Amino acid sequence: MAFKKHILTLHKILGLATGIVVFIVSVTGCCWAFRTEIENQYNDYKKVTPQSQTFNTNGS
Repeated sequence: MAFKKHILTLHKILGLATGIVVFIVSVTGCCWAFRTEIENQYNDYKKVTPQSQTFNTNGS
């Protein structure tokens, strides 16, 4: 019985470690696949819309 308990504990530890690795690979893969959409969420400030107003150079 002690051998079976050790095997089950080892199986649990290896399963959790493998699950963490798979989770990290999945999250980074998702970020890579949708990187353009993610970048567009914080790159909007770089886009300039043209305006038809004149530029005032005298400071008033």
